[in-house]
Amino acid sequence: MKRPRACKLYPLSVGPDDKLKDFLIFNVSGEQHHFVGRWYRAEEWLNANFGTVDRAFIRMEYRFLLECGHIMRRIPRDREEDVVFQMLRWRFFQYDKDQSFLTQYVDNMQMLKIELEKLTTRKDG
Repeated sequence: MKRPRACKLYPLSVGPDDKLKDFLIFNVSGEQHHFVGRWYRAEEWLNANFGTVDRAFIRMEYRFLLECGHIMRRIPRDREEDVVFQMLRWRFFQYDKDQSFLTQYVDNMQMLKIELEKLTTRKDG
């Protein structure tokens, strides 16, 4: 059965460290009953659940989100709906299923940053 990565890994998640070099595993739930079954060493767990593409994507995702966050702080509050539209458009909808995900993701995040930069100026009129 195929499940999304987030479901397979729950209650754990993974993200890059502050330097975006290594990965950290963190618990997204404090419920003790979630920890049943096999225990993994961090390296073993990462190797079993995160391939090369997954690792590249997570590093890029954190980097792009940091960059977008810096841009978004400069966007006037009256442009929030435009921000939501652009985030949804470029993060979730502008993909061709027959093309490489990672290549499209990089292109889409570049377009998102361009569109967010445009929103940093006030609307005319």
